[in-house]
Amino acid sequence: MARDVAPTRSIDGLGEPLTTDQQRDTTSGRTASRSATLPGSAMAFPVDPGIGVGAFARKTAPPPAWMVAIPIGLAIALIPAYLTSVLLVGVAGVAVLMARPLWALYALAFTVPYQGLADFRYQNVNVTPTEAVFLLLVVGWGTARAAGRVPSPSLTPLVIAIGLLLSLLVLSCVVAPNLVLAGKELVKWVEVAGVTLIGQSLLVRIADRRMMFLVMTAAVVSQAVYGLLQATLHWGPDHFMIGTWLMRAYGSFEQPNPYAGYLGLHLPLVLSVALFGVRTRPA
Repeated sequence: MARDVAPTRSIDGLGEPLTTDQQRDTTSGRTASRSATLPGSAMAFPVDPGIGVGAFARKTAPPPAWMVAIPIGLAIALIPAYLTSVLLVGVAGVAVLMARPLWALYALAFTVPYQGLADFRYQNVNVTPTEAVFLLLVVGWGTARAAGRVPSPSLTPLVIAIGLLLSLLVLSCVVAPNLVLAGKELVKWVEVAGVTLIGQSLLVRIADRRMMFLVMTAAVVSQAVYGLLQATLHWGPDHFMIGTWLMRAYGSFEQPNPYAGYLGLHLPLVLSVALFGVRTRPA
């Protein structure tokens, strides 16, 4: 004797039969309450379609703001005031340089000549702010490049030449008597190659190139003035004296030779732009 089979629906496509248990008032905007019946069993259990994502979201709700503010406030209260100011300025600077990699490129124009004033030694190697700013430049530029906000750099003859030089430096490290010093010089040329590549990608507009030149010129002029004061006011060690009235200038490079090399590299560029870089409009 055949029995009538109640209509069935499936739960998540598993084919489990559903029977209507009770229908609530549809005008209230609520969904109908249902009950699921296991195959071969007369027992039914309620099924609430609102359970699931909503309950999971309630369980993973973010903590209240005061739970985050209390440890930050305690840390600020316990740390000395000057150190708190330094940390706040440092965190703000890191955020700005990562968000604006072009500003990190501008900052390198000043950190390179003045890096000797804030360096520290680690494993017989001097670590300077230039390495930190260069790292922020690479991270910020890489993020902007992944988002498609900056163009990709091109392989110019200068980049290819620096790449060949880096290859030779890597090979020379195999026979270098001091791997620490060899690695230090290799890092310097890696930074030069990185700045050259990233500079091609960031310095696209004429206004950005002009600003880069102005920042670099300001750094060079400040070093020249600093060296002039050292030479005339005798700011430096006695063995830098030339006779009894003049001293060899060294700027912030600690030695006169690298200081002279820095000024000698930038002087032709500054003079050429100052003499021939300004376009005159016809009357």
